[in-house]
Amino acid sequence: MVHFFDGLENKKEWEFRINYNLGTVTPGLPKPRCWSLFSAEIGYKSGVEQVPKVFKCLRSVKVRWKMHQRMTKLDEAKNFLEEASREFERGVKENNVTLVRDAGEKAWGAVVQATNDLFERRGLPIPTTHRERREYLEKLEEVDPIVREKGLTDRFMARDHVLHERCFYEGYCNIDELRKEFEKVKRYIDDIEKL
Repeated sequence: MVHFFDGLENKKEWEFRINYNLGTVTPGLPKPRCWSLFSAEIGYKSGVEQVPKVFKCLRSVKVRWKMHQRMTKLDEAKNFLEEASREFERGVKENNVTLVRDAGEKAWGAVVQATNDLFERRGLPIPTTHRERREYLEKLEEVDPIVREKGLTDRFMARDHVLHERCFYEGYCNIDELRKEFEKVKRYIDDIEKL
């Protein structure tokens, strides 16, 4: 017999997904389109003949559920970079400049989230502007030799210039340069994770 649990982590997580999408955890969250194919009382045993349709829909539920989980800023940074990489490759493949520019901005968002994670873990307030982030990084470098050794301020400012200003705003997106920039963003995230 085929169960909806096939391929999912465990029944408890599955039940949480169902409850979450019913709005019992977050009131007002809309039910997924596939909810009408089964009910909470019957649970995963109902609608077995509908498994392919339901499972396809539930994949989107899983994505929405993961997005609503409490993630650290570092997790968000990694997600931004993954999405940026996918969007970049799609933009290159389709020769779509807008997608490439958006990918550059998402990679910049990864840098911002990783930087915010560092501040959060050091007990600092999350800055509201990029200028404040730069100033906080400069202050951290003054008092922390490891942060200074990593050169986070210079790296932050370089990614700001190339990804945010030049690529996203000005539209100058050199494909080979952006590939290298994405690698630099990954190293930046990895270095912050080690601090």
